Amino acid sequence: MKEDAEPVDFTNGVKDDDEEEEDEEWRFAVVLDGHESEIKSLAWSAGGQFLATCSRDKSVWIWEEMEDDNFETIAVLQDHEGDV
Repeated sequence: MKEDAEPVDFTNGVKDDDEEEEDEEWRFAVVLDGHESEIKSLAWSAGGQFLATCSRDKSVWIWEEMEDDNFETIAVLQDHEGDV
């Protein structure tokens, strides 16, 4: 590097993980009532319209996002014999 050259910022203003964790403030956007125990995992459909949640209560819930951050339960799968 030339002695008179300015250093280049290759991050393009992007913060590293530690900085982001300190600056982030989380809040609830939507609370979904359904599972009887804690949710172990969730997954969004490719298009983002459907959400699947699974829980220690041995069930999988499928939710459809309606307008204004409202969700409707469209299926509850309860045939599992253990945690999902």
